[in-house]
Amino acid sequence: MPVEPAELLKLLIGLIFLTIPGYLSSYLFSRNLMFLERAVFGLLSTLAFLTIACFAFNSLFHISITQTIIWLLYAIFLIPILIVTIYLKILGRLHLSMIPKGVLKTPTTLLLLILLSFCFLLMFLPHLSNQYYLPFHVDEWIHYSSTRALLEQGTTSFINPYTGSGIISLPEKGFYLTTALLHGVSTTNLTTIFLFMPALIGVLLSLTAFIIGQRSPRRFGLEAAFLVTFLPTTVRYLGPSFYVASTLGLLLLLFLIWLAQLKTLRSILLIPVFIFYLFLVHPSIVLAAIGILLVYTVFLLIEKDYRTAITIAGLTVLPIILVVLFTSQWNSIIDLFLSSLTGQHYQLDYNLPNILVSFTDLGLLTWGLLIIGAYYAFTRATALLRTLSISAIAFVIVIGLYDKFGYGVPYVYERLFLCLFLLVTLIAGFGLAELRRTLADLKEKERFNRIKKRIQNIDKLLPITLGILILLIAVHTHLSIPYYQMITEQDYQTFTWIHDNIDDYRDINHSYQRAAVDPYKASPFSAITGLYILTSSMNPVYRYDLAPKMETFLAEKCRNTSFLDDYKLSVIYGDADNQNLTKIHDHVYLYPELKEP
Repeated sequence: MPVEPAELLKLLIGLIFLTIPGYLSSYLFSRNLMFLERAVFGLLSTLAFLTIACFAFNSLFHISITQTIIWLLYAIFLIPILIVTIYLKILGRLHLSMIPKGVLKTPTTLLLLILLSFCFLLMFLPHLSNQYYLPFHVDEWIHYSSTRALLEQGTTSFINPYTGSGIISLPEKGFYLTTALLHGVSTTNLTTIFLFMPALIGVLLSLTAFIIGQRSPRRFGLEAAFLVTFLPTTVRYLGPSFYVASTLGLLLLLFLIWLAQLKTLRSILLIPVFIFYLFLVHPSIVLAAIGILLVYTVFLLIEKDYRTAITIAGLTVLPIILVVLFTSQWNSIIDLFLSSLTGQHYQLDYNLPNILVSFTDLGLLTWGLLIIGAYYAFTRATALLRTLSISAIAFVIVIGLYDKFGYGVPYVYERLFLCLFLLVTLIAGFGLAELRRTLADLKEKERFNRIKKRIQNIDKLLPITLGILILLIAVHTHLSIPYYQMITEQDYQTFTWIHDNIDDYRDINHSYQRAAVDPYKASPFSAITGLYILTSSMNPVYRYDLAPKMETFLAEKCRNTSFLDDYKLSVIYGDADNQNLTKIHDHVYLYPELKEP
């Protein structure tokens, strides 16, 4: 495995460090939170503060994002909270509690720990089943390159890491900042982050679903944590097994649902903060979040909770209004979303087929439980579960409008699948819990006295049977999903060697910055080595017209020296039979005759 266990340990320690300030601040936020709620709140609130602060300092004051700045902001967040916490503790006004005594021995906690362990394994399953311990998807490699560029250049608007020319500012800058924070605090390498963070975020998704379910008047925490585990991942619409912006976006969406569920003034005041954080991470998922929260306010109005409804509605749209009024960075994205409302059909730069809508990715049983959950949401539940049910229906309609009539934005359409699946698992979890409770009530009815012995455990056996069937179907589905591998682990080792040693060969006349490499492997090559490329046949597609020439050059063992001169290439990765090249490593050659400025 390219990643060493010590690197994973550093990542875990870094996550703990990131949790501490927010965990302490949770006592100032609310005294009525469970330990698990404080843990999730701790990590995400720290990440939100540091990400937004780094973005603000860089955008407004042009302060470079460095490890020193990251730790300085960390201290600015931690120290005041620590002082206030100690002061209140001395005065006896604050009771700090870690894991409550005996909680680890309760059946609920033991089942949750088993579910979270299983969730980690299932999210990591693509790597285990394929015995491949590198990022799979090209989008992961793009995020890898962008994060490395941000770290090296210290800004969210950086020189194109693939070409070395032109400034680019990508919409998911909050995701790159968050990844940079993970790297800066943990000091682990980017490969470790991209390999293990999907599974860790999956655990946080399951954990957040659990605390939402446990806060509900009709509890469904374990059921929700169980079903969220089966969120699918495919190379077409991505998913939680990939470390991409939408994966972190799903977690923030779920966290916003939890904040709204609390219905306290302090939780509502945090909604615009996390909406803006989500906007920085993934602009299209923030539309789903805003839609869900606004639907929630409608149901709160129906329940005559006017003050809460109006406050949530106002603070939900506030950050978007501020973005529109005071910045032009996202004008193109906002214009695209607004124009889509007129029915205009926008295509992406690269033409991808519409997603094949299938119930099998999530499992037919889960969709069946969704129907049960939606029914009970409107007959027994409160505003939140009714909101999730209506929102799921709305997402299905939006997906159908684009799929059948081309109405909408591809970028929103593609990511809405994940938001829909997330809501489906929550509602299905509620449905499973209500089914269990309904069966328990039915067996106590007088009409079933004659067969009471036969059905005395039906409220336990039927849900367990359904859970086992869902488990067997879902694991099989996850195992059958195909993934592609852009590079081999040997490629990765060689690319890492180039990154670590290329400086030893550079001098005033030879910068060795642009490489000849297989266009299919160009994206991960540039991400790992930090070198520029000539052409790429995978995203980001760059100078695709030169891809055949590059493939021919490499296939002919790099004998065409004029090709190197014409395109100013000085590093070659491939098999070579050219006396003008100097071999410095296996399949790595330099062209020293090229005089570079």
